Amino acid sequence: MTSKAGAGRDELQPDTVSYNCMLDTLAYSRDSQAPYKAEALLEKMDEMGADCRPDIYSFNCVLNAWSRSRNRNARSRDRDQCAADRADAILRHMEERYSSGKTAVQPDSLSYHAVLSAFARSKNQESVETLLKRMKKAFENGNTLAQPTTVTYNILISAIPSPERALKLLESMKTMGKACQPDCVTYTTIMGILAKRSDNADIKSIELLNELESMYNKTGDQSLKPTIKTYTTVRLYRKAIWHSHKSLSWISLRSFSPGHPRDCSKR
Repeated sequence: MTSKAGAGRDELQPDTVSYNCMLDTLAYSRDSQAPYKAEALLEKMDEMGADCRPDIYSFNCVLNAWSRSRNRNARSRDRDQCAADRADAILRHMEERYSSGKTAVQPDSLSYHAVLSAFARSKNQESVETLLKRMKKAFENGNTLAQPTTVTYNILISAIPSPERALKLLESMKTMGKACQPDCVTYTTIMGILAKRSDNADIKSIELLNELESMYNKTGDQSLKPTIKTYTTVRLYRKAIWHSHKSLSWISLRSFSPGHPRDCSKR
């Protein structure tokens, strides 16, 4: 495309959209070198003319490339931490460029979510909480694109090993604004944490399931609709504890009975 544009085919001149298509492909590539290639392409865009200047989508593609990266030559924990640190460095670069007036591009919620997810994957709870504070501060300082949402807190919960803290955060979300109300992912994630680390996980998980179903039946909000994973999380824990078909029958019948939200016969 570039060579043809140089030969007089101006309509084939690459622009930001053209490069963003390449970055998007790299963001979802399984190539271990994809994050490095994406970052190099971003730097190239920054050096080109106005028609190729990187926008928020460009930066988010690179952040996602690092967040999803899989370097098979490193240990899992070290690999994920390295990717998270690199993604955070790019995010800080975005923040600094905007603060100094060098660009009108400022991080949005997707930018922060990509880095939060990377830290959560590396099990770095402290970094997740620190970055959330930065995100809140950016929003409070006028960056309306960086407003924390339900997704933000779901990522935070996924990085919390303590069932008590996860449940406390759930209650806090209920008192927040509409943008941060808990959804099915919130409840399912907490059920998974309970199953791994709580002695009374069975009782508490069923309480959460009842609460989730009740809210869905009352509001019809699709974000609260229990999924197969929701029921499986509770059911597998019961199976591991009692090894009894009878103990599972209640949830099995409940999950797939006619008229229930998870009734598959109507699909």
